[in-house]
Amino acid sequence: MVRRRHLAGGFSACFNVSYCQVRGGENEKWQSDGGFLFDFFVIFPFLSLWSALNLFMSEEKVLCLKRGTLFSAGEFQGLSLNVGRYLALLDDPRNRYFLPRLEVEENFAFKQWIPYALICKEGKVLRYQRSGEESRLRGMFSIGIGGHVTERDCAQKAGYLAGLAREVREEMGLEIATSSAVAVLNDDSTEVGKAHFGVVHILQVPESAAVESRSGISSPEFISLPDAVQNLDHYETWSRLCLEELFQKLQMQTEPKNTS
Repeated sequence: MVRRRHLAGGFSACFNVSYCQVRGGENEKWQSDGGFLFDFFVIFPFLSLWSALNLFMSEEKVLCLKRGTLFSAGEFQGLSLNVGRYLALLDDPRNRYFLPRLEVEENFAFKQWIPYALICKEGKVLRYQRSGEESRLRGMFSIGIGGHVTERDCAQKAGYLAGLAREVREEMGLEIATSSAVAVLNDDSTEVGKAHFGVVHILQVPESAAVESRSGISSPEFISLPDAVQNLDHYETWSRLCLEELFQKLQMQTEPKNTS
């Protein structure tokens, strides 16, 4: 006689793993049907990878400042050129918190510190279209390369600038030596903005520099500023603010150098 049962609990229950019980006299044993082999070799590895990714995201700790501490230097909406007063706050280790990224995405008592790099060369600024995992920004144009700063980044001598260099390397395949912080960004009008605080850096790269299209980055290209400021509604908020408020600074940074 053959009876079937389904394992209860765990991944097996989710994917309906079943076994057949074969009765033979006083001895009986449970044998898996063909579906178990598919689950074991295909479904289980996929779930293990998915669980590992979720675990990494939940455990990844990123640099944050308390909202109250951050805005003790002055609360603003949009873009501010008073970057020095906010950088000074970061110099005090008592103001720095490293918290799980998923936790602070929805905990607006903290702001995640995000370096936001504008990459310029020979009269042009780098622009691309977002296609990554952040659904709230997907499809929008951007002129900024930004990313979270980890505890490992800040353990280096360069501090949060090590995180900036890592992000530019990972996203565009570019190595940077120096950069200048020119502004800070705060946008509490969106869910993304409420959780993040941007520090704008302008990076000048040589004419020979070539960008690589990485995951989450579509159609990267260097375009002129007059072309970049067309159709600002198609840009993510931070990029739009930079194009509107930093146009003159960007223009000076992107002017071709006179070598004569």
